[in-house]
Amino acid sequence: MKITWIILLWIFTLANGESCSMVDLTEGWRCKHSGECIWKDWVCDGNEQCPDPDKSDEIEGCNLFPDTGCQSWFGRRQQKMCLNDPDRCVERVEECGGLHIDNVPNKPSRPINSEVFLNSVVWKCKDGLTILRSEVCDGTNHCKDASDESEGCALFPQTNCKSLYGQKYIQCLDKNTSVTVCTLPKYAEQGRCRECPNENDWRCNDGECIADSLVRTGIKDCKDGSDEYMIDLRWWKLVLITLGITAFGLSLSNIYRFCNSEKQLFFCESCQLNKSIEYKRQHSLSSTPVKRPFENGEADKESGGIEMNSLEEEHNNFQTFKNEVEDENDGESVDSDYVPSDIGDPESTLPSELIDILEYAGSWRNSRELISELGVKAHHVYAQVHQDPVLFKNLYFYLSFRQSDVQNLASVIKTLHRWEMEFHGEDPRSVEACLRLHLGCSELYKTIQSSLADNLPMKCMFQDKIVPLKRWFRSVRRRYTPKQFRPCLEGCYTVLKVIYYSISPFLSASSLYFDICKDMCLAFIIYTSLYELTRGDYWHMDYCFEISLVISLICAICVVQFIFVVISGYFSKAVFEMCKHSASNGKQALFFILSTVFAPLMPAFVIANHAYYNERIYSAKRELQSFSVTALAAKDSHKKKSDDYYRYGYRIYLFNKVMRARYRSFLFRRIYSFYRVSQAAIGSVAVVCVLSLIMIVSNRSGRAIKLFVGVEEHICTFFNLNCGLSREALSADTLLTSLHVAGDFVFIMSMAFSFYMMISSLVRYVYQSKVMNMSTNGQICLSLYYSMHCICRLTVIIALFSTAEENTQSGQKPIISLFPAAIISYLLFTLQVLLIYVFKSRFIPEFNDGNLIERLLNVFVNTLVVIPYTSWDVPHEPPARAESWWWDQESDGPRPIKRSASRQRAQSIKASKLLEKEKPNSIGLDLSMIAGPLIIGVGKLSKEIEKIWWKNPKRDLTLQETLKELPKKFDNINPDLVETTLQYLIDNGFINKSLFNPRRTKHEYFWLLCLQFLINLFALIVELSNGGFVMRSGMHYYSWDIRLGTFGFGLVFLILYYKRYHLSRRLMDVEICGYFWRACPVFCCLKEDAPLQAITGEDEMQRCLEDIKDLVVNVSPHKLSMGTQTHISVEESKEDLDKKYLET
Repeated sequence: MKITWIILLWIFTLANGESCSMVDLTEGWRCKHSGECIWKDWVCDGNEQCPDPDKSDEIEGCNLFPDTGCQSWFGRRQQKMCLNDPDRCVERVEECGGLHIDNVPNKPSRPINSEVFLNSVVWKCKDGLTILRSEVCDGTNHCKDASDESEGCALFPQTNCKSLYGQKYIQCLDKNTSVTVCTLPKYAEQGRCRECPNENDWRCNDGECIADSLVRTGIKDCKDGSDEYMIDLRWWKLVLITLGITAFGLSLSNIYRFCNSEKQLFFCESCQLNKSIEYKRQHSLSSTPVKRPFENGEADKESGGIEMNSLEEEHNNFQTFKNEVEDENDGESVDSDYVPSDIGDPESTLPSELIDILEYAGSWRNSRELISELGVKAHHVYAQVHQDPVLFKNLYFYLSFRQSDVQNLASVIKTLHRWEMEFHGEDPRSVEACLRLHLGCSELYKTIQSSLADNLPMKCMFQDKIVPLKRWFRSVRRRYTPKQFRPCLEGCYTVLKVIYYSISPFLSASSLYFDICKDMCLAFIIYTSLYELTRGDYWHMDYCFEISLVISLICAICVVQFIFVVISGYFSKAVFEMCKHSASNGKQALFFILSTVFAPLMPAFVIANHAYYNERIYSAKRELQSFSVTALAAKDSHKKKSDDYYRYGYRIYLFNKVMRARYRSFLFRRIYSFYRVSQAAIGSVAVVCVLSLIMIVSNRSGRAIKLFVGVEEHICTFFNLNCGLSREALSADTLLTSLHVAGDFVFIMSMAFSFYMMISSLVRYVYQSKVMNMSTNGQICLSLYYSMHCICRLTVIIALFSTAEENTQSGQKPIISLFPAAIISYLLFTLQVLLIYVFKSRFIPEFNDGNLIERLLNVFVNTLVVIPYTSWDVPHEPPARAESWWWDQESDGPRPIKRSASRQRAQSIKASKLLEKEKPNSIGLDLSMIAGPLIIGVGKLSKEIEKIWWKNPKRDLTLQETLKELPKKFDNINPDLVETTLQYLIDNGFINKSLFNPRRTKHEYFWLLCLQFLINLFALIVELSNGGFVMRSGMHYYSWDIRLGTFGFGLVFLILYYKRYHLSRRLMDVEICGYFWRACPVFCCLKEDAPLQAITGEDEMQRCLEDIKDLVVNVSPHKLSMGTQTHISVEESKEDLDKKYLET
């Protein structure tokens, strides 16, 4: 641009015949000899622009202002000559430290080419351009190549300081802060590192001087940010710490489990032998893949649908199991004490007879229909199973374990469903209620529903597509791996499985620890910001609100850790799987102390246990899916008859193995959910409230300090973000700074993560309480309900404290100030906790059956959002003598399953007594026992008794209660007949059986939602009395719209969940129109809600139980027979008879 102007000026000069006549003195300068005009910035710049031999621009041009005694570099007037440094002329008086010479007349000019003078006044850029030395390293590019801000800042590299304004700075140790500061040599020599030429200035660490009033304001005025306190915290460091803590906790669990399983260091002598046997057994049996009966439609009759190349391995596994059982009993046959311990009574654990028919490939005409004889046989056996809740539940569990995909499971379940429809008079609602009552709220119920659906869920379809690929890889691995490498390969495969099942728990634990560590970092950041903004005087009354926020957040973090200690100590026996014998009391105390001391690591330890048992479930399922009783019997038919007992026992052993691993996996996951929900209900809530109050209150005009600005700066530094918090960035015209959303965005993202952890923890807490009996859409809908009501509840806290602070903009003091607001908040929380606990203890019987931790956590969660108490429908883990040291379930475990009286009596019969008889006696009721009821028309009486029991299926109906509750038309009936009928119904499993009765939660929802509404109403009254929130425009805002909107939308999502996404929605009578008035007596506790009922059709059930006599059906290699309920005869050979009795 300068060249263009020179050319134009030269042309204009030639045209007018004169030099520089039109050029203003402030813009150009005429060479003395040649008469040419040059730009004034070129005068006295160290480069000769006038043509040779004219050098007047560097001679006369350097003495344009002789009165100053300074050279006129770049044609400019240098203001002062420093008195303490006569060779130095400066443009800014401050650089001389106040010592300068004014109006020095006739001072001779310095030599033009003096090297010392040139070095002290000017600096030459790398491209040759010369600039004033005071312009070097001043933050602005004066050289075209920007070398003045790069090389110019390192003129004195040996000092390790920038050469600001071309001057030499040296390092100086600040004694007050122990920080190295770059300053001028004269200040460093006197130990005054922070002093500046201006007494009201403050020197930054890099040597810059700023006004002292700009220090510790939350906005960076120094280029290096040294005027604000720097926190050495970064998000990536927090991530590394989180991953390290999680990995350390998981490693501790694995190390403990290795020592616990192999060395038995943590058991008394009575348990070490049993654990050794169990450990040896688990590591000696290996699973073998086999074909399932319905995979190819047909099965090889000789092999019974089993791959022949794996039959030998399976037989070896079975022999290993048999040898281990005999070794444990010193080579003797199995006694009655061992039977229920590790194997269990086959007929009281699994309906083996029905399972043989369903699993035998020859029983099926096609993939959906049994052959006629076996179909009738299986139908009537299933009717007996239907009347025993334990066998019913175990049958469905066994079928789900045996099938590797939902499609194959659906073919069997749909057959059973058709029979259920016959039992319940073709009423699908009654059938679904029967499944819910027998299977409980569990993942099995969800699996059964998926298998009965016309279209399989996407997840199930994807899993079914993966199964063939998994089988192919498994077959390739086993078929082409040399035998000598198989143990090593299997070991590597086991390690990979453990790693695979640890991925999800590892990520879950990492997110929990990241949330906890993030809360600690935020507490430190807020405290540090408050400390630097108040310069250590944070206890002053002007900062009462800010310090109360810090204290509240720190207290919330401490309370969470205290709850972790309580949970860890309470569940220490379960977590460490310790022996509970009296001989190990010292070890119990030791591990109780360890679990409380290392409570912060216990969540990772617990989730590692969950991952371990998830892998055990998979391995045990594969072992059960690979086992076939039919194939083993066909191969070993020449063996002694008692081997059949071990075969069926081996099936029970594998089934119990899966059930034990499943129980422990759910138990550890549930304990882990207690940790998560504790952090969510207290820690995450505190973070969201504190950050919201900082944004709303501390950013108001007229506040003594701007805590929002200070916290915002450190959060941006924590996340390595540039939020525009420097003075230059705030003055820049950028989108984020003009909208003032840069800091708000960081705050909102921090609160959003805590809010996400809060909602996800609540959803997973309910998900684990329901034993995974929730669909994905149901979880999403429920999370929306939790989100709405959490916002409504958080508004109570935020509005209460934000309106309690005085707003200088309105000039009106609040009626309820900060201290009374804190007391009101504490009283509201305490009153809410007490009311919720009393209500649940008084009106919810299941609440009193839970353990202390579960009850308290449920109460704390309900202070945030209404979540009904949910019973944990997971039965006791199967008994095992080798694991009798397991957690004491009587006090803290889930509710047990009762068995019918006839089944209990059947279990008391010893196998040894049955072997003494040639033929079995008749079992069941004698005909004389039911002849009377059948003749007199006992059908009506039995139906009435069933209706009486189904009014309250949780009780055991007695004769006195029956006589009292019978309708008047039965007043003259013989009590003996009632007793006989009642006993008949009990013995045949129609009544007095233990079911998983779902809780009716209408009145719980109603009263707890009313309590939430009243709390919001009271908080709104306080907000109105304080004048609400004064906006910048002067308008008063009240949060009634947020409260009403979130509360209403939450109810909409809650109703939507129960109407559309709840897995038992077809069993509910939730209607929008008129529902409240019909349920009003239930809400007011004037009437109990009707329990879920699944009354079977008595006629059809009687036909199935009594109609067929002496049916003999051949199922190779077994000959199965079935008689009536009143008389069962067995037409089998002596060998089959002995074998059958050994099974039962």
